[in-house]
Amino acid sequence: AERCLAHGLRLLKEVGPDRLSLREVARAADLSSAAPYRHFPNKEALLAALAARGFRLFEASLLKGCPDGLHLVTLAQFHEMSRHYVRFAVAQPDYYRLMFGNLVRDHRSYPDLWAAAQSAFGVIKTVVEVLQRDGSFRPGSSQTMASHLWSLCHGFVDIHIDGRLRNEHDKKADVVKLFEPHLQLLLEGLKPPMSSSVIR
Repeated sequence: AERCLAHGLRLLKEVGPDRLSLREVARAADLSSAAPYRHFPNKEALLAALAARGFRLFEASLLKGCPDGLHLVTLAQFHEMSRHYVRFAVAQPDYYRLMFGNLVRDHRSYPDLWAAAQSAFGVIKTVVEVLQRDGSFRPGSSQTMASHLWSLCHGFVDIHIDGRLRNEHDKKADVVKLFEPHLQLLLEGLKPPMSSSVIR
């Protein structure tokens, strides 16, 4: 299975999803044409396994931003986790597109993939809940706020890795620096509302 996954990811990068097949994976891995089918019933199952691996790598990347653990995360560490999100997507565009694209039609059909995706989202949701408790974020649905955070990060990196966001001025700019203003705008909206009482 490991050889199939390794060569499957390489072929996905080299020839794209349309030309990827289990037969091509077998040929690249120097296996019999039937060997991949012992682990993956079809191409989508192979892609689902790769996407699950991508989500696990993605979650590990996020967690690098909070070395003391999720339940002790600070606002500054949340900033760093957001940077790790962007760095992962830019460094691993093939994994990222597979994780969030439509090559695997229904993540719920693949329990390992579904669990990996939900676990990664759970990291963001837990961070929101911790920062709500310490007063850094406004009260409200942590599910909605986590989805909002994920949507912003995803939207930025999706258009960036496709080259649609950059102009001549920022082609060589650090992607994290390009992301910072967007993150700051988002965080302004997540701050707790100021007290309506007037201090005289």
